[in-house]
Amino acid sequence: MRAGKVRAMVKQPMSVTADRMGDDLVVVRIAGEIGIGALVGDNIRHSGVAGDNALDALLREAVPTPVKLVIVDLTDATYLSSMGIATLIRLKNRIAGDGQFRMAVTGNLVTLLKYGRLDQIFSLFPSVEEAVQG
Repeated sequence: MRAGKVRAMVKQPMSVTADRMGDDLVVVRIAGEIGIGALVGDNIRHSGVAGDNALDALLREAVPTPVKLVIVDLTDATYLSSMGIATLIRLKNRIAGDGQFRMAVTGNLVTLLKYGRLDQIFSLFPSVEEAVQG
């Protein structure tokens, strides 16, 4: 057995907050693990719409349409599953006719999105402030 550092994986629950800043801007902050457990776990409600999950329902409540700019802040997210990515694509598509969709993302999630070529779908920025500037 090799001696060395042991890194424990600690799950962080997903949290979602939204701030509407006037009529033109909504900033949605999603922190923690955006994984299947948080999206369709036993203690999370399901919207009942095919393909939807608990995050879809929260985002529908948090982001009214029409809105000119939606920024999803993932700077405190620690994990993003494929189901989470699909949820963000649905949000982007929902507001596409009315406004713009940008994401603030850092660290490993930037790498994940760029390797998956999702930077061609999402406009990525290193901070909310830079996303607001465009």
